[in-house]
Amino acid sequence: MTTFNLVTFLWDNPTAKHVNNFQFTLQHAVKLFRQASKGFEALKAEDPNLDYYLTLVTDKTYLTEFDFSIPNVRVIPMWQDFRNLGRCFTKLKLFSKNHVDPVYGDEIHRSQLFPGDYLISIDLDVVIVNPKEFVRVLTSDRLKQFKGYRDSKNPRCYSGALWRIDTRSYGEWHWVYDSFRHVHDTLEQNPEAYKFFYSNWNSRASFVGSDQCWISTVIGEGSYPKKWNDMDDKIWDYWQIQHLPSLPLGTSAVFMNGMRRDPSMPDYQEKHPWIKEFWVDV
Repeated sequence: MTTFNLVTFLWDNPTAKHVNNFQFTLQHAVKLFRQASKGFEALKAEDPNLDYYLTLVTDKTYLTEFDFSIPNVRVIPMWQDFRNLGRCFTKLKLFSKNHVDPVYGDEIHRSQLFPGDYLISIDLDVVIVNPKEFVRVLTSDRLKQFKGYRDSKNPRCYSGALWRIDTRSYGEWHWVYDSFRHVHDTLEQNPEAYKFFYSNWNSRASFVGSDQCWISTVIGEGSYPKKWNDMDDKIWDYWQIQHLPSLPLGTSAVFMNGMRRDPSMPDYQEKHPWIKEFWVDV
């Protein structure tokens, strides 16, 4: 049995750069998981040795709008690691070997909180067009210990929108988290250096972003050249298809790259009918 754990994040954060444009909601997670579960269930019918979890990490305390009838869905409370930085740095905790039991407060291994042979981190601002083919892409090429997605705007950088790790690999990837924890804790003792790092990281680094910038720097942009791509896997980013009258043939998913755009925005739904068909009505 090979188990995949698809993880997404939803938090309220006043320092997040997107907050003045729109807010992600529980409905974003519901629509993502509904489509993903369709894909996983379709593949399970072909391969009984495949299993999956759908995990939402959130600081939301009122979950009445969430659909707990979705197969294999789980909800985990958000941790505090790097929340003081804002943006997406807190997602780096997914690489950590050690976590805290949300009920008892004890230290536990990541596998106890995120069971599965592979962890897939995915952003909420995605429109899954063909669930079965998209999940087939996510679960393919299993010999790769790390596999990332790179969008057309920042092709050197592994995008934080989508990446996958094999948790059975040597070292279990905790060094991605541990290295940032060391930098964070060291700089926090020096307010001026801390302020400089936070304000200059994107402009001084080779890549753009927060968590994705660190992942790309630590892992190395050329260490794992195999990536999900548009031509083979039919995963597009919004910059590639925004001026097309319809989606390219065979599209499996579109990442909206949502700093200023999101499938929940009425103007984008009006401009692109496929958003209504594959996101609004699911």
